[in-house]
Amino acid sequence: MRQIILLLSILFLLGCSNTESNTEKTESFISEEEDQLLDEDYTEVDLSWVGTYSGYFPCDDCDAIHITLTLNENESYERLVSYMGKDTIPNYDDYLFIRHFSNTILLTNENYDIIDQYEISGDTLYKLDGGYRRLAGKNADQFILLKN
Repeated sequence: MRQIILLLSILFLLGCSNTESNTEKTESFISEEEDQLLDEDYTEVDLSWVGTYSGYFPCDDCDAIHITLTLNENESYERLVSYMGKDTIPNYDDYLFIRHFSNTILLTNENYDIIDQYEISGDTLYKLDGGYRRLAGKNADQFILLKN
């Protein structure tokens, strides 16, 4: 019985030393530089979309619709809409937007209803239709906002 306990103890100790040497081997495959990269927080998000965009949309009963849209890092927005050639007060709204996938912005109101949507492409926002597709047609290229 003593021999069995001694044999099991030796096997246990050998098993532990093998685990340690395997760990050392694994660690030796990773350089210090790679180890630092593994420790970094990968939750960083591309914030190149943050900023102010503006442009003129076509209008049937006015000269144009001037839109200034500011997207903030905290996922809030400010939008000023002016109807050029009309004697009206500009509309101002601000609330939250939702980043849908990586390239779509959905503007919401205080009830979280989606009131407008854009596709982000570089420094340009493209107006989207109700199906989240870029507008199509002969005037589609006029429904863009450029980053200031």
